[in-house]
Amino acid sequence: DDPSLPGELIIFGHNCDPVMHVIDSLREPHSVLRDGNHLAMVSTLRNKIIWVDDDGGVVREWSAPGEGDCWHINSIVLRNEKLTASAFGRFDEHRGWAQDGASAGSGIVFDVETGDDLISGLTCPHDPLWVDDSWLICNSGTKELLRCGEDGIVADRVSLGGWTRGLAVGAKEIY
Repeated sequence: DDPSLPGELIIFGHNCDPVMHVIDSLREPHSVLRDGNHLAMVSTLRNKIIWVDDDGGVVREWSAPGEGDCWHINSIVLRNEKLTASAFGRFDEHRGWAQDGASAGSGIVFDVETGDDLISGLTCPHDPLWVDDSWLICNSGTKELLRCGEDGIVADRVSLGGWTRGLAVGAKEIY
């Protein structure tokens, strides 16, 4: 939570020797994935997504409006080669989502390039995954796992009894 401390990226090579990069624009990292030749990373405390090369150099940035952790962008995923992200909502001030009741129903899954909402009405969403023509989303604030169609409408929900974050899909299981 210290906005003055840069983020660190540690890459393990084929021989498992770690290489560490200090990245000044990376604050409170939440998610990382390979996007073509670069690593895309969420810089939650800076309200942005950054792309870095394998040497840790920033090659591109996308910023949401506002300063600090306005939107709480937290997870990114590629779907049909398009970068998609989840956020607690479009807030104007640092951690506006944390104000009493503000995040309830404000959460979104959106297309980073166009800014269009793919799913809205969520509460503290994390880890959207496109699986078998449906979105799986940890709706953390309501302690649920959701399955939504491409139209964003909830088709199924499972109560998990706790803050849901982190999602992986196996051959027959969802973790």
